[in-house]
Parts: sequence; structure tokens; C-alpha cells
Amino acid sequence: MGALDARPGDETVAADGTQVRVTHEVLDGGPRDGRVRFTETYDSDRWPAPRVSRGVLRFLDPGSLAGFLAAAGFAVVEQYGDWDGRPPAPAAPEIITVATPAP
Repeated sequence: MGALDARPGDETVAADGTQVRVTHEVLDGGPRDGRVRFTETYDSDRWPAPRVSRGVLRFLDPGSLAGFLAAAGFAVVEQYGDWDGRPPAPAAPEIITVATPAP
């Protein structure tokens, strides 16, 4: 498949009760230019073929994120580098941002 990260299928149930397997695959060898391209494949024994959804996620550093929010009329109240409340850092796994409409 050429994937950097292909997880085994997660199982879920569609609204009509159909069992569905969902597989995620990171494309292009991983992040490029701050973006990650990926597919989500939905498959069921009751369907004639899998259904594939393609997506792109963009990752920003805390300062760039604050700039985009300011341009959209928001002010950053707090930023965290993880769910435990530690400050943002280059190696932090997350950028959790609390923002409010700018005054």
C-alpha cells in the first residue's frame, strides 16, 4: 500500500445496522509542507466495493495558529501542549487552544 501508517480496521455500525470496517492510511510517506494526506476506507461484506474518502490535515505551530485565529476575529486566551495543561513546546504532541471572539 505504500503507507507510513496503516491501522488495522476499526469496526463500527452504520445507521442501518451494517457492520463496517474503517481503515486509515497516511499517504506520501507522512507530513509534507505541514500537511498530511490520508485516506479512510470504509468496507462491509454487504457492499459491492469499499468506499474511500480522501483528506488533508494541515498542522500549524502555536504562533501561526494564533495568527490565523486573530485574522478570523478571535483572541487566544490560553494554549497548551497536551491535555495535561503543559505549555506548548516543539516536541509537544498537541496544540490545544482556547480562544474567544476578539474585543
